[in-house]
Amino acid sequence: MKKLFFSLIVVSFLIGAVSVLAQENNATSTGIDPDSPFYFLKTWKEQIQTFFTFGEENKAKQFLHLADVRLAEYQKMIEKGKTEIAQKTLDKYEKQLSHAIQKIEELQNKGVDVEDLSEKLSTTTLKHVDVLQENLLKVPESGKEGIKKALDAIRKGVRTKKTDVTKEQACLKSEGTVSTSSCCESAADFPNLCLIGACGCSLENSTTTTVCNCGEGKCFNGEECVEISAE
Repeated sequence: MKKLFFSLIVVSFLIGAVSVLAQENNATSTGIDPDSPFYFLKTWKEQIQTFFTFGEENKAKQFLHLADVRLAEYQKMIEKGKTEIAQKTLDKYEKQLSHAIQKIEELQNKGVDVEDLSEKLSTTTLKHVDVLQENLLKVPESGKEGIKKALDAIRKGVRTKKTDVTKEQACLKSEGTVSTSSCCESAADFPNLCLIGACGCSLENSTTTTVCNCGEGKCFNGEECVEISAE
């Protein structure tokens, strides 16, 4: 009877794992918050879902999703004024993000094309930077160090050398030239310059980044130089 009960729980979590991979990062639902006495049930469920998430690419997506959830939880704790719980949640965010980056690097080392994963990582963390930088202006001094640490982890983690080589070749092949520019700390080298955001941060939140200069009337979309849309 106990085995049957446990099997039913596992099956329910497996179903949940499938739905997790289908969620969009900008529509994250935190569910039970870290200040709830039942929060352990949520983390237990996530651990089982992760265990039964198969494939390195899916694992990376799962960890990236969980990082998104942790950051949403962190934001809620900040809004409630529970800074101590917020800091612990931010530490968990860093760990999940680190797991995602590690999985992507492992795939790279195996010669797997991780272009889409790296782009997803860059896009997601760019949103995370906006949240963290906004809170950096609001939290007391005791909470600023944790945010700066998280921002530094993002800046160091999203840069991938093999992807940079591929994008450099794509840039040159489409008649672009490689140069440097001041872009957001979270932006990987050769960001999509056809969209506003990657290189639109303030000076104090920017760093020197390698970019593809396509010349007048064109922009690098992350894959090649294209005509700038008139829309």
